[in-house]
Amino acid sequence: MSAVTIGSKEKELINFFLKLFLIWLSWKAILFILGEQHIKIEDRFFPALSAKWEDANYKMVQFLLSQSQAILHVLGENAFTKGRRLWIDGYPGVGVGNYCIGIQLMYYYSMLVIISMIPAWKKTIGIISGIIITQTINIIRIVGLC
Repeated sequence: MSAVTIGSKEKELINFFLKLFLIWLSWKAILFILGEQHIKIEDRFFPALSAKWEDANYKMVQFLLSQSQAILHVLGENAFTKGRRLWIDGYPGVGVGNYCIGIQLMYYYSMLVIISMIPAWKKTIGIISGIIITQTINIIRIVGLC
């Protein structure tokens, strides 16, 4: 019986899947450290750090809602925001949680760009473009849901 040898293409594929696994695992570690929105801040491992994380998420939600509200006003709708909610007068509206703002998507995308074999300047442009596109799609999605 002969031994099975792994070629360079197979090694590259295995390395790629290993990198994907490590990216996924790193996100899980970040959530483990920072905590998830449904867990009370005082019950998390690092409450002070989690509070800053929640504050940053809330500011992102406020930005998305204010941009969506502005677009709705331009479209002639009477839109309002309060907290994490945006609604058009006479309709229930939408609420935006932390998971809705796309941080996880932006993290995964950025990590995939970072592990790619392209020049650093293209990676930078790709990551910035990806973040802008993700948030633009978020705004369009929120406006559409309202």
